[in-house]
Amino acid sequence: MYLHWSKKIVLALLGVFGILMLLVPAIGLGETSTLKIHTVVWILLNYAGVSIWVFIWIGDQLRMRGKPVWPWFVPMLLAPLPTLTIFLLHTLRQTQR
Repeated sequence: MYLHWSKKIVLALLGVFGILMLLVPAIGLGETSTLKIHTVVWILLNYAGVSIWVFIWIGDQLRMRGKPVWPWFVPMLLAPLPTLTIFLLHTLRQTQR
């Protein structure tokens, strides 16, 4: 399966992001400050969005090189940013040869 950016995917992801930004802070967590809850939710949603974007970008790069994306899927779920770093180093090493 190849991953491609399209207007439908982008609109769906933005819609989910918007809905989560409206619903999650509305859930009260006791006496915790609303500002702190909103900040934490904002950071987590942005991290999730960047992780999805990075995985799609990695999929695009691998598709252009004719390699499968699925071996990178589990590491991406467990640790997105270290996986991106390893992927970039791996790709640069292959390019320099």
